[in-house]
Amino acid sequence: MDRPMIALLIVFIASGLLMSSLALPLMWRKVPPNHWYGFRVRRTLEDEAVWYAANEFSARRLLWVGIATVAAAISLFFVTTRVDLGSGSIRRTDSKNSLSAITPPPLPITSGTF
Repeated sequence: MDRPMIALLIVFIASGLLMSSLALPLMWRKVPPNHWYGFRVRRTLEDEAVWYAANEFSARRLLWVGIATVAAAISLFFVTTRVDLGSGSIRRTDSKNSLSAITPPPLPITSGTF
């Protein structure tokens, strides 16, 4: 098993889920103005209507960042690892099967004018 890759997968999934779960109460306007949690700037702390509008707006973006983090972690895990479902083994792929094998070669640099 490739323990570092699994550890990274767990860390990134957990951080994405944490971001998403922190966004939900703000998006649902359940968090009153405070100095600890939310979009805290002078204008949002002075006006409750601005607080709820700004936090709903920023929480929607935070929710999508959390979802994208989880999706990217899972996608990149399976791009860079080979999972054998029959034996349950997980290992890094070699360079022939990885994403680098399908990347086109760099374009040659030529001197002169175009």
